[in-house]
Amino acid sequence: MDTDVRKKIIFILKILQNSNEAISSKKIAEHLAAYGSFLPERTIRHYLKICDENGFTEKADARAKRIITKKGIDEISNSFVLEKVGNMSAKINNLAYEMDFSLKKKKGTVILNISVLDKKAFLKHHADIRRVFENNLSMGNYVLLIEDLNQSPEFSHIDTKNKIAIGTICSITLNGILLRLNIYVNSIFGGLLEMQDGKPYRFTQLIRYDGTSLDPIEIFLKGRMTSVNEYLLTGNGCIAASFREIPAVAYFEVLKIKKVLERSGLNGILVLGKPGSPLCGISVNEGMVGMIVVGGLNPFAPLVEKNIEVANYALHNLINFEELIMYNQIF
Repeated sequence: MDTDVRKKIIFILKILQNSNEAISSKKIAEHLAAYGSFLPERTIRHYLKICDENGFTEKADARAKRIITKKGIDEISNSFVLEKVGNMSAKINNLAYEMDFSLKKKKGTVILNISVLDKKAFLKHHADIRRVFENNLSMGNYVLLIEDLNQSPEFSHIDTKNKIAIGTICSITLNGILLRLNIYVNSIFGGLLEMQDGKPYRFTQLIRYDGTSLDPIEIFLKGRMTSVNEYLLTGNGCIAASFREIPAVAYFEVLKIKKVLERSGLNGILVLGKPGSPLCGISVNEGMVGMIVVGGLNPFAPLVEKNIEVANYALHNLINFEELIMYNQIF
């Protein structure tokens, strides 16, 4: 199997993995198009036949809808091209579009990050995680606790013994919320934001979303480049954050939404700039407003900085908001 075919098959398997139900080649084509990859249904059916023959997929009904098998999930995990599929901008826009969360009703799907760590480490250091939430460095106050990873097939490629997973709301959820309110958000980059005296000062590192297929916040955490512990102690340090733009005409509306988000426990907007003005040294496009949003994986930065092993998966999946609980119920 050549590299190009293998890459497309992995992409199709990933779409099947993220689906909650069996899907057809037509539906797969729609998902591929959302990521900027266009394949005829006939070609997709050919790739699905290859997947069937290799045991990666199986037919779920007479209409030839497919579901992914455990072998298919393992193939995703082991594939050297997994992280080369698509780019972050496409993934962000796709997930934001698929969200159906209603801020008014506080119901619907939101985007979840997943962090996996040792149970003993969690019990010993959960206070460090709690302090991040208490200092409003997370995308909201809601979390998901997964104690039995063996019931979650997406973790089949890792050693789940004595491990737990914690889901935190991904900051891209904000894009989906605003999109449903007819406000377009352009995600520019993820970076390290230097804080001075408790206030945003400047970005010291940045990775553009349209130039990477990996989540920048994951990269910065994995490289132990944050200093969240120092910030919590002194008010000075580097946290993970992202820079986005909204239309200037929506400025006052977003100010109102920001207050509603905070009352709803979904705080995440760290600072909103002024129309046409630079924000923390970053210029904005004409007719736009800069917006800095805290990184959804910040709660685990203090542990990573202490050399505690945490596997972080940004933009992991969509989940019903009703399944989440307040952080102080487990931390």
